[in-house]
Amino acid sequence: MNHHQHTTQNDILKLNTSCWIPKSTSSSSTRVRAGAMAGPIACHRRTTAWGRRRDNKRRKKLSNNFVTCPPIPSQIYLWSEEQLLKDYCFVIDGSMEGNKTCFKPNHCKKRWKSCSILRQELYVPTLPAPHLGLVHPIHDGLPAYRLLPRRDSLKFTYLSNSIERVNKLCSALDEFERIQRTTLKRGCDIFGDSKYVCAGTQPGRSSAGVRDTYHMSKVSEKHLDTVVAYVLQLENLFQCYAESEMVWMVSQAKKLLNYRTLSSPERRCDIFGAFAFGRNVYLASHQDRDFTYSIITVHVRNRVYLETDDQPVVYFGFPRLGVAVPLRPGDVLLINPLEPHSVSSRCYESDEVFCFSAYLKSANVGLHDNNLKLSSKEVSLAKDFDKEMSKVKH
Repeated sequence: MNHHQHTTQNDILKLNTSCWIPKSTSSSSTRVRAGAMAGPIACHRRTTAWGRRRDNKRRKKLSNNFVTCPPIPSQIYLWSEEQLLKDYCFVIDGSMEGNKTCFKPNHCKKRWKSCSILRQELYVPTLPAPHLGLVHPIHDGLPAYRLLPRRDSLKFTYLSNSIERVNKLCSALDEFERIQRTTLKRGCDIFGDSKYVCAGTQPGRSSAGVRDTYHMSKVSEKHLDTVVAYVLQLENLFQCYAESEMVWMVSQAKKLLNYRTLSSPERRCDIFGAFAFGRNVYLASHQDRDFTYSIITVHVRNRVYLETDDQPVVYFGFPRLGVAVPLRPGDVLLINPLEPHSVSSRCYESDEVFCFSAYLKSANVGLHDNNLKLSSKEVSLAKDFDKEMSKVKH
């Protein structure tokens, strides 16, 4: 095996553990595999010294700008994927001393398990200095999460020391919540008194193709543009801090398949197709069928976001890894959607916390239309992907 083939195979193996790639032979699923293969192929055709220097510079930046999460203490129980996804309805209780924000429901399909931050049932790493981020140790594949440097998170989103901008975003989310008919039913259990909202593009449930959710035509252009502009700012952070393999895969898949992304009359996103959020909600541990890393942020109305903030309002947990990442208002977290994850209940009853995520569903990338004929390039790339994956298995 030559160096080119070996490196391409490594990239595919990394991506296969970090994004949802369906194995079905349908046209839509084949399209997703073609999109996943487009990045590694294009990346390794760049043989120029300039391209190599740029990749090395990015790796150095990621290495220098992040602190690695310390080893998890031996007393922390590491939950298995089967326990988290099949056996239990696993939630994280973020309640701090004197607060009660996590409640066992009257009815639950699976056994209820609540893991307490206060009782130190998950390891909580110390937050780094504002100019540094936090990353989970990388063994094989891509990291489970990256908490981005707070200084850049606030700089790129223009939320540093600006109550006006924070409240403008929260008001836009209020409008989406008002339009939401009932709380969304998704692939995981959602708890809390407020509605959970997913808006943007989504695969048609009773028809082929990808369409906009009903919110997009009902919400005012002003509020829609506020959210889309914010997601574009998050995309800039993604392109700056995600691994080069992931950035290349998404850009080349978009070029190949031209899938729909989140948009307003004024602007269109380059990466993410939709967003979801909930006010004072917490989610059971789950995986997401996303094509690339998702971005998580949290917001609190009427709060001044400072670089030096050190008080978390929620925790984002990875129970299989035994860790819960503290999140302050304005923090930005990149996560591997295939690593079982869960957002905790809020830390303080007095806070009103919006937990916001931007994502790209693999079904959207595949265009969700099995009647749409595959191009010769799509067929060829999908075959290359399957071939490389069969080599990995053997």
